[in-house]
Amino acid sequence: MARPANATDEEVLKHIEGLLESGKKLSDISPSGLQNTFGGRYDRHKRLLDEAKEEFADRHIEPIPKMPRWFEETVTELSEKFEDIWSTVSRNIRETVESEVSGVEAQKTELRREMSDQLEQISRLEDEVEALSKDFEKSTEEVKVLSQRVTELEKENAVLTVEAKNLKEAKAELSNRYDNERSEAASYRKELESVRGERDMLKGQLAALQSQNKK
Repeated sequence: MARPANATDEEVLKHIEGLLESGKKLSDISPSGLQNTFGGRYDRHKRLLDEAKEEFADRHIEPIPKMPRWFEETVTELSEKFEDIWSTVSRNIRETVESEVSGVEAQKTELRREMSDQLEQISRLEDEVEALSKDFEKSTEEVKVLSQRVTELEKENAVLTVEAKNLKEAKAELSNRYDNERSEAASYRKELESVRGERDMLKGQLAALQSQNKK
């Protein structure tokens, strides 16, 4: 059965009244049953059921038994003597009923106290569940944010890895170029030394020729 969405207090009380009219007793109706039907918090349905008991209780009080027909006939026959007997009997019945009612009221008071304590415990537990649910939602959101940050860091790490690889390759290329240039420079120095040697030799030959011409 689908639960009515956001049922008002009046709708819940009307539902309880309908159950009573269909033959159910107040003792057969429980807050948990109303909670299953309408949803919502246990303590709310407990309060509404208490209100219903006060409002509809007079419809379900068992009347004091009417004087039996045979007893009326006997009273008529025996006159005032049996009227006195019935007065005593009815008084005893009334006292017994009142005693029973007092005992029931005492039990009801004790049960109300116990149910009030249980209701407070249920309310606290519901509050704790609600708080835990909020904490869980908050933790879930934090995990989602951290997960997104990890994804971002992984992307940044991938970019840095590519850049590091490129730098390593560029370094290797520069190192190769440096080695090549050093080899070329060494070759140039050798050629320069050879040219200088040839120049010095030619200078010597030129000086010798100039000396011979002067003679």
